Amino acid sequence: MDKSWKQFERRIAKAVSGQRRGASTSDGFGAGKSDIIMPLDTWSIECKLLSRPSFSILLEATRQSERNCEGTQTPIAIVKRKRDLDDDSLVVMRLKTWLEWYGPDGDAE
Repeated sequence: MDKSWKQFERRIAKAVSGQRRGASTSDGFGAGKSDIIMPLDTWSIECKLLSRPSFSILLEATRQSERNCEGTQTPIAIVKRKRDLDDDSLVVMRLKTWLEWYGPDGDAE
């Protein structure tokens, strides 16, 4: 039986029309890759299933997503507390990144 975090990644991948990357999330040079492969390269998604999510864990998850970003991907972390519903998961982005993408001077519209 799959670990619960693997099942969570699969469900999120399905919800965003992506595919779970699996255990191979490193490029061999120490740089990681996102947890979910997106067909149109839209997001860099880091999934976390946690017993007790804290601010520092949320922040690290968003930074990890930013490090794993390629090209024009938008970095996000999707975080769920164990035993909660998937629909109650949080989609997290740092303010600095959000402003770069969607703020008054951002490129995205």
